[in-house]
Amino acid sequence: LSELRGQGDWGDRMKKSTGARAKTKKAKRIRILMADDNPKFLDKATDFLSRHAGLMVVAETGDADSTLELARVLQPDVILYDLRMPGTIWTKVFPRLRAQAPAAKIIVVSLIDEAGYVETALAVGAHGFVSKTRFTTDLVPLIRQLTSAT
Repeated sequence: LSELRGQGDWGDRMKKSTGARAKTKKAKRIRILMADDNPKFLDKATDFLSRHAGLMVVAETGDADSTLELARVLQPDVILYDLRMPGTIWTKVFPRLRAQAPAAKIIVVSLIDEAGYVETALAVGAHGFVSKTRFTTDLVPLIRQLTSAT
């Protein structure tokens, strides 16, 4: 070791002499909680998302109370939330979701895509809005955009 002092970086010399390479950091998977009362949609959406590298659906739920509990326990990166779940006042659920899972990005996924709903959803805590009619084209890019800084 004393012979190598002043002759460059010790770590570089070790890499050159031993062929050792730094391990590349494994890409973090984006963990998704899906909330929709339509089991067929949940199945299709989960299948669709599972075919995209780095995305993983960690849980599915069909009501607001379960969504709130799973958000608290799982701390997902993304919560996909349908506006039309029975017994749900979504304008009151979003602030609670933000409190339960502060780092999660909430994306509304709904057949309702009127401007007033979009504006209200964003005003009460959603980070994005995707119409179910554009699910396969718009959702994955939005998920990646919203989670790229986290």
